[in-house]
Order: sequence, then structure tokens, then C-alpha cells
Amino acid sequence: MSASQQPQAAGSVAVLLNANARSVSPRVVRALSEVIPSADLFLSHSLEEADEVARVVTERGYQTVLTGGGDGTFIGFLNAIAERLRERSAKIELPRFGVLRMGTGNALAYHAGASPLRRAGVQGDILRTRAGQVQATRHLDLVEVEGSQAPFSGLGHDALILNNYLRWKSLLAGGPLRRLGEGLIGYFLSIFAFTVPQTLANPRPAWVKIYNEGAPAWAIDLEGRQIGPAIPAGELLYEGPCHATAASTCPYYGFGIRMFPAADHTPGRMALRVSSASALELLTNMRSVWVGTFTSPRVHDFQVERVRLELDRPMPFHIAGDAEGWRDEVRFAVSAQPVQLLDFSSATGRDPSPTPELAA
Repeated sequence: MSASQQPQAAGSVAVLLNANARSVSPRVVRALSEVIPSADLFLSHSLEEADEVARVVTERGYQTVLTGGGDGTFIGFLNAIAERLRERSAKIELPRFGVLRMGTGNALAYHAGASPLRRAGVQGDILRTRAGQVQATRHLDLVEVEGSQAPFSGLGHDALILNNYLRWKSLLAGGPLRRLGEGLIGYFLSIFAFTVPQTLANPRPAWVKIYNEGAPAWAIDLEGRQIGPAIPAGELLYEGPCHATAASTCPYYGFGIRMFPAADHTPGRMALRVSSASALELLTNMRSVWVGTFTSPRVHDFQVERVRLELDRPMPFHIAGDAEGWRDEVRFAVSAQPVQLLDFSSATGRDPSPTPELAA
């Protein structure tokens, strides 16, 4: 056995689960407890418990941390662990992170080729990590927004869809139709039940001004190639209509949607997308939207380091898929603290599929 395949030492891999996530059921927890020692398996029911888990993780010095419960769970634990490390030292050395495919959106899990929950796929990812078979990592920059770090954040239609999905899910929860409120089915039903009527009733886009506040930025195509001249700091990057705008360092959004094809093209940069495309245009081109090949004169992509957005009216806002109210001004920046994200596909040979949920 080579040095890179040496089994992980006891206590070197922690598995942190969000007990409130739908996929983190008692049955799943029991199954995972068969492949990870109980001392290394943490279940969190609240922000307070998550903070306590972060304290234990930093005190024990885990080299690798796996999170289960979706992108929001990863972000919550990442920020809590980083804060605990800052309390202990001015220099932060984050553990390697792996994101298990156990949430609703799972953008980072798709990005890293994590196995699906069914057929003991998640158990396999944990076993391979503990056995030292998952050594490759992906450099992951993060978006810094309002004091948090996240793989993506945005305003407009995407946040409105998220809010409507949560509303639809809440309406059906506990009733005989609850399964129609969950997962991809619930996501699409909420779009047709709420989002489409809302956008038809109020089709006028907001007006946004986006200023470059960092290193030179530029417009890009779907492959990440620069279009036109670089835009220096202090200059207007974009001014015009906007139904949605978002920044991301991860190609995927929820459900495996490849919303930012070139998000990881340039280290130290994030992708910024501005769209004034109507909901009808997006729905009629859903396949190309999903796989990341959609183009439109109403969609503009940029590679940026730091930007400020000013809108003529408040729009729905989210951070990593978690609704955060409404904003008419937001700043996005690339975080100074990148993450090394475990690349599960390096051990399984599985390429992240651009259409995993759509094909299912």
C-alpha cells in the first residue's frame, strides 16, 4: 500500500451531519454509524450545537471534515470552524472538507463527484476517505458576502424560486401530498404554482448598476474565455435590466444545474452572471440551462474579484440557497481563505454529471 493510500488514523476524519436535513433520517444515521466510529460522528440540531461541534473538531485537530445536509450545512460548519480557529490562532489552517450528497441542492457534492445517497453510495465515500483512497482535492475559492463565506449567492428570480419552493414545501408538509412538496418535483411544482404567475404579473426587471471594486475584471464566454477589454477597478461593469444576478465559485447550483460553467476557470476569481431573461425563456430552454450551454443576449457573464451591486428596488436575496430577505445593495468578493475540497471522483472514476437530477 502506497503512502497516499495509508488508512486515515483514528480520529482524523470527522463526519458532521445536519439533523434537520430531510435525508439525515434515523435510518441513514444508523447506516453511517456502521462505517464511522461514534466518536467521529456528529449530529447537530441547532446553530448552538453546530458551534459546539466546531469547538470539538478544532480542539481534536481533525485533518478531514465531511459534512452532510447540503450546501447550507457545509457553509454553516465551515464558518463555525473558521471562527473557532481564529480564536486559537491568527493564522488559520482549515482541514480538508468533503461534502456528502445528503441535501436538497448539493451543488458542491455534484462539483466534487460525491456518490448518491442510495445504494450505500455515501457510506462508500466515507469508507474510501477513511481508507486514504480520496487524496485528490479541488481548490475552492469562496464568495464573501455580508460576513459569510459561501460557494454562491444571488438576488432576483433564483432567490424568489427558492422562497417559493420553501413556501410550497411548508404548505404540503405533514399532509398526504407531502412528497409533492419535496425534492425536484416540489421545486418544479412551486415554480409553476407561484413563480410563473408572479413573474407574469410583474414582468418588469429591476435596473442594476454593477461596479468593479477589485482587480481588473472582464466579460467571459461559457468556456471562461475573455471577451473584450479588461475593466479596471472603479469602473462600471454592467448597467441594465436584471431579473437575476449571482456570484459563484462553483459551476453548479441546486439539483445539479450547471448555472456557472466557468466558475472555477480562474483561481482567485468568481463568476458573476446577470440575466434579464424571462422565466418563460428559461423554462423553454430548460435543458440547455441545466447543462450549462444556454446563451442569450439577455444573459451576461463576467470573471471578477470584488463587485458592488446597486438596484433600483429591493430583490429577494439568498446565500448558498438559504433565503436572507431582500436587498437593494450587495457586495460580493472572493474570500481570502480558500478551501481544499475532496474530489471523490478521483477514487470512484465518476465524472460529475451536468444533468444528474434531470436525468433521474
